[in-house]
Amino acid sequence: MPQIKYQLVPTKTFLKDLKRVDPKLKKKISKLLDNFKENPFQGKKLTAIEIGKWRFRIGDYRIRYDVEGNRIILYTIRHRKEVYKR
Repeated sequence: MPQIKYQLVPTKTFLKDLKRVDPKLKKKISKLLDNFKENPFQGKKLTAIEIGKWRFRIGDYRIRYDVEGNRIILYTIRHRKEVYKR
């Protein structure tokens, strides 16, 4: 049975956040996002949240995202102190 390939859909906010991240961390994020295309459910599911119901930890940073069909919508990548603030 062929495995579903998910499509990454970054938001403007995600791309803006990514520009602020350290170049070494960007390489790790790139590898992680390649793995996400195979299995986006490796993160932790958050409760009582409308947008960004999933999060993945990478060092002190968190990626918030949702999975809709075969699309992974990437919302933010921020430091753990900032990521949950509204």
